[in-house]
Amino acid sequence: MIVPQSARVLDQLAPVIAELDRAVAEEAEKRSDARRLMEQPGVNPVTALMFVLTIGPAERFRSSKQVVSYLGLNPRESSSGARQKLAPSASKATDSHAIS
Repeated sequence: MIVPQSARVLDQLAPVIAELDRAVAEEAEKRSDARRLMEQPGVNPVTALMFVLTIGPAERFRSSKQVVSYLGLNPRESSSGARQKLAPSASKATDSHAIS
């Protein structure tokens, strides 16, 4: 049966996942920018480290709009004539890690 097999695989992977979580937490603690992000509610070590590694030096962006654009999180625009419509979802260029 598939369910018991899946449960066994998850049980076998649990220690590996726990070790990876520890490694990510350690790396995030080494980086001051990741530590600052983790001070925000809901930002865990995985999110903070992913953001820091994806963005790189924050100084290269002059505004938050540039960060949003870099990550592809700006809304899609569908305009014709005088009508402008912004779609609520992110553009196709969105970094899939940025919205997960």
